[in-house]
Amino acid sequence: MWDAIAAEVATDRPGSTPASDTIANVVPLAPRRLRAMRLLSAAAVLLIAMGVGVALLSSGANRTRIAGAELAFDADAFDPAGASTAATVSLVEIGDGYEIEFDSADLELWLISLDADGAPADVVSLGVVDADEPGRHSLPAGLDPEVHFVVDISIEPRDGDELHSGRSILRGALA
Repeated sequence: MWDAIAAEVATDRPGSTPASDTIANVVPLAPRRLRAMRLLSAAAVLLIAMGVGVALLSSGANRTRIAGAELAFDADAFDPAGASTAATVSLVEIGDGYEIEFDSADLELWLISLDADGAPADVVSLGVVDADEPGRHSLPAGLDPEVHFVVDISIEPRDGDELHSGRSILRGALA
């Protein structure tokens, strides 16, 4: 095909014949394009892999465990449904925020500040805890874990009431 194109170009010029003119070699572009596309694809894959690696490394690099608690059942004060439950939690600092990490539990996770008499003064829900998927709950911005240092897990009916039910099953202070 390239020879036919070269011959046609040579015969289109006045006074030229294919045999008498030296025509520049025609180089197919497909292999060059294919090679360039392969290089670009490889570079893109490498950049994505590097980005994922940096994200994974940095996500754990600035996590610092600063406190922990063994949550315990209190037969005199708590709902009997919690008699056979237990949980361990950790307060983790992440950059300029905090998370509560827990190993297991079921129901709702709270942080509590105490008044001068040791009674709950402010109770803040961190969300529902799933025993099948232990994990993490971020503390709301501005919540000071030195003030809200009591971790509580309670039985919470899904009735739309956002207040603590009063049916705690586990509680412990971060230390």
